Amino acid sequence: MNPSARARGVIAALVMTFLFGASFVGSKVALNDFTPFELVFLRFLVAAALFILAARWLKAEPIRREDRLRLLVLCIMEPGIYFYLEAMGLQRTQASTAAVLICTIPVYVLILEVVWLKYRFAPSEAFFILLSIAGIVVLVSSGGAGGLRGRMSGNIFILCGALAAAVYTIMVSGLLRRYSAVTITRAQSFYAILFYLPFFGFDLVTKGLPHASMRSLIAVLYLGVGCSFFAYLFLNISLTHLKPSVVSTFANLVPVVAAGLAVLILKEHLSWTQAGGAAVVILAVFLIARRKPGIDQKILPAVG
Repeated sequence: MNPSARARGVIAALVMTFLFGASFVGSKVALNDFTPFELVFLRFLVAAALFILAARWLKAEPIRREDRLRLLVLCIMEPGIYFYLEAMGLQRTQASTAAVLICTIPVYVLILEVVWLKYRFAPSEAFFILLSIAGIVVLVSSGGAGGLRGRMSGNIFILCGALAAAVYTIMVSGLLRRYSAVTITRAQSFYAILFYLPFFGFDLVTKGLPHASMRSLIAVLYLGVGCSFFAYLFLNISLTHLKPSVVSTFANLVPVVAAGLAVLILKEHLSWTQAGGAAVVILAVFLIARRKPGIDQKILPAVG
């Protein structure tokens, strides 16, 4: 694979990881004043508005008829199902617990690559993924993190959301061979608005207008600009250069980023055990990102 293209993929994945790293805190704040449907609709409404304003510079290709159904299914998986399940989960469990459970995405993706795409994988790849998850558990459950707690229903919502995100990762990697990252990300925003509009309207009718604090409004603005616009754009850019399981493994850096931001911004304490867990995650992601091939390399299908 072209080293510069691979470097672009890794850099895009790292930027995506940083932006998503603050999303759990932002969602938790926004959900104090907004319902899950309202939150997802508004964040993608912000993203869609940005794409309209930037249409002159961010050119998108027309979607071919034969790909429209696949794109619809893709957007139903994520942002559709995924963000609803994530929001429902965050209402019922701790943000730190949710961040750990989201780290099952690379495991799901690795399984889907083998079963669905018939990719081969080395045992060491699975080991590195499991190693990164072990580091996350140490990071979140040690010291002052409060352990892995939360209602079981919330944890199940997050785990089901992780599966939807894994299906999205596999599906979008195929579409990104025919369309640019801008095209796919832009389509996601508009599909999300259409998907969530009826539910958003129902919540407005039954619950009335939300009385949002400035803090919640800022959180929604960040989620729309930082995550639904930029983070997804960088996610799709990284998927044009790297295999899905490589990109999904970067998700395991999200709790590390969140912990680092808590130390820098909130002045929280990070114990040596937690720092060791973060180091294990970073090392595991570094090793698997170096080892796995890019998507433009020929990968032999599994036999039998």
